[in-house]
Amino acid sequence: MRLASAGRFSGAVLDAGCGTGENALHVASLGLSVLGVDVARVWLIVFGVGTAIAGLAGLLAAPLQGVIPEMGSTILAEAFVVTVVGGMGSIGGAVLAGLLVGVVVSMTSLFMPEMGKVSIFALMALVLIVRPQGFFGRAGLMS
Repeated sequence: MRLASAGRFSGAVLDAGCGTGENALHVASLGLSVLGVDVARVWLIVFGVGTAIAGLAGLLAAPLQGVIPEMGSTILAEAFVVTVVGGMGSIGGAVLAGLLVGVVVSMTSLFMPEMGKVSIFALMALVLIVRPQGFFGRAGLMS
């Protein structure tokens, strides 16, 4: 179910070029509004899609981790590591980093269970030392 949802969404985003329109909003929202684009409506749609994806992620993660008030901190930390390791703005990098983080946590937990969660930060530190922009990120993208 998770893999199918991720595949459908990433295929839709890559085919539709939605990220290009959102980048244009970041760079030149005034210029787009002059061209007749309803900037507020586009921001509302982007926010709605992001909220729906977050809700779907919570719905799919709840049976595995249980629902407690503090559950967001673990998921947030793992998502941060995946984003940094994969590279900012790279969907393929995020997929690769997500798989790598999962394997690292599983293998570390198999041999040293108490070090399972710490290992992803060691992985992040190693990647940042070797390649500061992540696997597929571009240098200076967020500056």
